[in-house]
Amino acid sequence: MPSGQPARRRRYDDLTPMPTAQTDIAALDISRVRSQFPSLSQTVAGQPAVFLDGPGGTQVPQRVIDAISGYLKNSNANTCGAYATSQHTNAMIAEARAAMADFFGCDHDEVVFGPNMTTLTFAISRSIGRELGPGDEILLTHLDHDANVSPWRALEERGVTIRFVDINEDDCTLNMTDLAQKISSRTRVVAVGYASNAVGTINDVKEIVRLAHHKGAFAYIDAVHYAPHGPIDVAASIAISWCVQATNSLGRIWEFFTASASTCSAYNPTSCALTPTPSPTAGSGAP
Repeated sequence: MPSGQPARRRRYDDLTPMPTAQTDIAALDISRVRSQFPSLSQTVAGQPAVFLDGPGGTQVPQRVIDAISGYLKNSNANTCGAYATSQHTNAMIAEARAAMADFFGCDHDEVVFGPNMTTLTFAISRSIGRELGPGDEILLTHLDHDANVSPWRALEERGVTIRFVDINEDDCTLNMTDLAQKISSRTRVVAVGYASNAVGTINDVKEIVRLAHHKGAFAYIDAVHYAPHGPIDVAASIAISWCVQATNSLGRIWEFFTASASTCSAYNPTSCALTPTPSPTAGSGAP
């Protein structure tokens, strides 16, 4: 792939949201899948190792290990240099951004890479927080991972009011009636997860985004735990930002979010230590 900006990628057509209940699926060759993950051959006290802390870091297949090793051996360089390894790095970043745009259903220039979901969300919250103060509200949920809670609660020091949506304790779902009632003309951001990392609840994100926009609020979607299991179409949901962790999708050790070009222009989240595109200056930093 050339090092220039990639063309707009295809969008998913006729997306069917992931069902909230298990349905019949074709048989999966578990042995073949497990064989691709070297870590699954480990034993603990003579027994096969079991990795239960998915949010703490997903195990990766051999092809990802090979890709990382191959880059470090053959193309390890700063971006935008006038030499081969730097150009290879530029091409790899462009290809990765195009692939993530295809995955999200957005444009390549709406994809931002960062170290982890928490850091990215702090960057977004600080950017939006510059415009917020007393009288403004942000709506969160108790179903969310702390990475989509603490960054927003940090804005309380600016006088922002943080509110929480009630949970239906019998089935661990969001109380959508309570959510709709708590979104008001003072609500500036509604931050929710697509799927709960703790109990697996899949939220009605499309409806949540609709309710937020109806009151003039932004919607911020943590899709880290949904992305490996179901399709995502950012254009269809039109949320301010979707945040996905690549390591939880069997991908590279990056985290990325997507936001519309107009949102990036208005709030400039890249000023909070994010780099959406390589600098035009040669040797300007690591990829």
